[in-house]
Amino acid sequence: MMLSLLLMKNILSMALMVVMGFAATRLGALHEQDTVPLSALNLYVICPCMVIGSFQVELTADRLHRFLFVLVAAVIIHVVYIALSGALQRLTHMKPVYRASLEFPNAGNLILPLVSAVLGEEMVFYACAYVMVTTIAFWTHGVLVLGGKDKVSARKILTNPNMIAVFAGLLLFALRVKLPEVLLHAVDSVGAAVGPISMFIVGILMGAANLKEVFSEKRTWIVCFGRLIVYPLLIILLFELTAAPVWLPFSRELFVISLLAAAGPSASNVVSAARIYERDAVAAGAVNVMSMIFCIATMPAMVFVYEKITTLVFGA
Repeated sequence: MMLSLLLMKNILSMALMVVMGFAATRLGALHEQDTVPLSALNLYVICPCMVIGSFQVELTADRLHRFLFVLVAAVIIHVVYIALSGALQRLTHMKPVYRASLEFPNAGNLILPLVSAVLGEEMVFYACAYVMVTTIAFWTHGVLVLGGKDKVSARKILTNPNMIAVFAGLLLFALRVKLPEVLLHAVDSVGAAVGPISMFIVGILMGAANLKEVFSEKRTWIVCFGRLIVYPLLIILLFELTAAPVWLPFSRELFVISLLAAAGPSASNVVSAARIYERDAVAAGAVNVMSMIFCIATMPAMVFVYEKITTLVFGA
């Protein structure tokens, strides 16, 4: 119960940052094109700094086991989402952007700062395992869905800034290399900006969007319902069926990281890729904006459901 309330408090705080960006855009102080340099700064500098800083912890067997748990959980969640969305696409002939929006969460820009704010900076280390899986899955399967086989590139996966940061962080972690105090302070300070910058980008995009059109499209509502409610509930059910809290006591706390990502809004990368591959970026943007708005309520609700079911099944 307390975790869901804490999550709602932090999401509301982030939502206020979104409102600031939204208001500044509607008042003409900021414009949609301003998100280009902000996104580049976030992608190439801020997020990598946060990731690398999160790996500056002591190497222990317990930390390694926990990291691997989140990694495996992320793989399973992505496999389930991809398989389910593929089946739905074959049955309903939905657009590729809708399928990708169901499959991929806004893990880097939203989940990392959210995990840091709600669960603590140390937990960002484990959240990086989820980001790593999401990044690989998006630049392989996601690009395949949106752009076709010829657009999938190993180079894009390996040169993705967040992947480079994860690999660099893992290397420093494994070799027990600590950054000099001055450098670490700079890295941590820059990484701390990921939340506000990410939320301002969302606010600017929302301010530039035609919200009337966003809320008038029935398919957008359906996709968001699946992304924010149906899919996360399925993942909660699967987790409870594994009885992981019994044989892996630490999984009860760590699963929240995977759940936050699984219940998060659709990935902003889907919108960017849709623009590049000419796959109806307007529809992708509508899902992204609507899912961002509704996740303020649905993410705490999913965590609350998870806490209640886990307590009922496995006790306090």
